[in-house]
Amino acid sequence: MKKTLLSISISAFLFNICMLFPFFLVPLYAGRLGLQIWQISLLTAVYWLMYTLTTTLWGTLSDIFDRKKPFVVAALLGTALVFFMTAFVSDTLLLAMMMAFAGMASAAFSPAILAMVTDISTEEEKGENMGILNTLISLGWTTGTLAGGFIIEIYSFSASFYFGATIALIGAIFSIFFLKPTRKALKMKYSLREVFSAVRHRFLPTGNEISFLKKNGLNWLYIFTFLRYTAIFGIYPLFTIYFVTLGATETWLGIIFAVNPFAQIFLMTPAGKLSDKIGRKPTILFGFFGSALFLIFTSTVGMIASGSPIVPFFFLIPVMLLLAITYACISTGTNAFIADIAPEDKRGEAMGLLTSSIGFGGFVGGLISGFLAEALNFQLTLLILAILPLSGFLGLFKKMEDTR
Repeated sequence: MKKTLLSISISAFLFNICMLFPFFLVPLYAGRLGLQIWQISLLTAVYWLMYTLTTTLWGTLSDIFDRKKPFVVAALLGTALVFFMTAFVSDTLLLAMMMAFAGMASAAFSPAILAMVTDISTEEEKGENMGILNTLISLGWTTGTLAGGFIIEIYSFSASFYFGATIALIGAIFSIFFLKPTRKALKMKYSLREVFSAVRHRFLPTGNEISFLKKNGLNWLYIFTFLRYTAIFGIYPLFTIYFVTLGATETWLGIIFAVNPFAQIFLMTPAGKLSDKIGRKPTILFGFFGSALFLIFTSTVGMIASGSPIVPFFFLIPVMLLLAITYACISTGTNAFIADIAPEDKRGEAMGLLTSSIGFGGFVGGLISGFLAEALNFQLTLLILAILPLSGFLGLFKKMEDTR
């Protein structure tokens, strides 16, 4: 069981090294090409739009075929192709297409890998195993941002794209040979009519089939998750531009962006155990409240900046640590909460709905954050966005019922 969890986590580690593409490389690259803030924000919106449109589809198909491994392998191969092709792209429209393909690949990977961990976990292990998975995911983000910033400054953007393509290809090869199926498929062959019928049935289910969404306020968790990620993922890619205005180089950007995922390496497993011990609801609530504080504190850093990058970067370290704590609590608590409630044959779909909520939040956030930052400034935009996770905290406090 632990060996299977390790292979799943390694695949997730390699894939998440490549997550520097939509959140770090492309916004920075687009800024270098001369795009304005609102245009860069729209690029991230394209990524999240395709992520949202396809994530529930991939999760549903993985449930129908009862196979997750092919989606993991396909996502890694697709990501490798996207990185390689972007090395030759300097046109805005083509860059948007690459972001769209990257969003589709991420949407295939996320629900499949989460469902695989759920498949191999007992009730007592769910929170801890999700914490272990998220630890390797965080290590991947850390490695990607550190390496990406260093490679850009020392070599070039093209070299960073080749680096990502190589990592994704290694991940695909590893997954093909070492990632084992977590469940035996109940049926080996499906007709095309059966597949279309099952997909249509999942997207237009009857009331009884989605009744679990109302259990313990799970539907409200999806709604407020959308609000939280509208704020966080809407502004997060623009931090590359924001931090440059504070004097950051590419290497410094990599270091600052790496603080959050690096801290998560040490926080994910304890956060998972915490959700097992004190309950999912208190863990999630802390994450939402902390997210609002993160946005407020990040705004404050810009307000106290005096032209020297030392002061802003000094204060950004505890701010990014706070973001890590909030994400660890929300991620492990939410994943375990859904695993507690969703029926076994609906887990991939339920996880897909979660990632759809996150993706739709990123899409809406991408649409509004760039325009707000252009019309106002980064500091005021951050304060406005802080209202969203705070609303989630208040809403879940009233609507959510714990599972333990």
